[in-house]
Amino acid sequence: MRLGYRAVFGIGIALGALAACSSDDDGKTSGGSGGAGNGDCFPTAPSCYGPGGPSGPGHECLAKTDNSGQKIWKGRLSQIQVTKPDALAKPFIQSTILDKGVNFNQPECNSNGKGTFNWLFEFDSESNKLKMGGGLPIENPGDPGCFAVLPDAQIPVAPVTIDVTMNGNTFSADGIDLTVPIFVTPGDTTNVVLLPIHGGKFQGTFSADHNCIGAYNGDKLDPAIDCLADMSVDPPIYPWENGGTIEGYIGVEESDTVFIPDLKNSLCVLLAGAADWKGTDGYCKTSTKWVGGERPQGDWCIATNQPATADCADAYRLTSGFAANAYPISGDCE
Repeated sequence: MRLGYRAVFGIGIALGALAACSSDDDGKTSGGSGGAGNGDCFPTAPSCYGPGGPSGPGHECLAKTDNSGQKIWKGRLSQIQVTKPDALAKPFIQSTILDKGVNFNQPECNSNGKGTFNWLFEFDSESNKLKMGGGLPIENPGDPGCFAVLPDAQIPVAPVTIDVTMNGNTFSADGIDLTVPIFVTPGDTTNVVLLPIHGGKFQGTFSADHNCIGAYNGDKLDPAIDCLADMSVDPPIYPWENGGTIEGYIGVEESDTVFIPDLKNSLCVLLAGAADWKGTDGYCKTSTKWVGGERPQGDWCIATNQPATADCADAYRLTSGFAANAYPISGDCE
């Protein structure tokens, strides 16, 4: 069956924009000494945790399963924080697209999202292989996720398996080409945002029991603001402490195939600037400059996968930090 997918970019859309407010260049937040957090934001409901509840394995990152002693470490990204490009570092994008998709509909766990953006991974510690990809929507947090396989999408979607270098609990994987889906509505697999990532790098550090990459900032968040990110302090305090980074790029022309419904224009317009590049239908390709043969100048070069030069500036660099926790995964699913 051919489904009516829309190819709507975005590692940047999906990877939101917390960095606009302040983060280290590698995407790792530096915590913060302000705020009224005193530990009250650590949830107590058993549903927020896996085996053992609030004192069980992986409780510091609200892990939903236990990787302790396992050969394959399964997990899900719990926070994605963009650091580049600056145009994507917008609180509006973070809150309305990224946070709503990544966070579950689980108020008892200080989570008020939709569970429609599920970036999943499996590390095989024996073969040093990493399987990663996007998952179908998760309506019941704690139910197993599955890697989405969408062969009929405008950009076919499937998980990838690549080599990963392990140094103790620190890992690094390079050369990732992956399209991750973000579904728009819980329970609806026909309306999806597609995220093409090229030349990607995925790196970070696991906790000793392989249940956490980063941690939940329950001891720093303020219940008076519903345990949300606290932007009143410098640096801001985010719900999660990042433990890894993602890097990659998207081509300038590819970015114009990506339409952002909430902004009513393409990713190209957002990155290049509406004043010069927004056409009548919200795409760069219908702008006067594009029709005249010009193209926006990116900050990256596809041919070299290096910073742009005077002769090659046909892509945009994308970087972010992330946190993750152990999560059950049942395999592939269409």
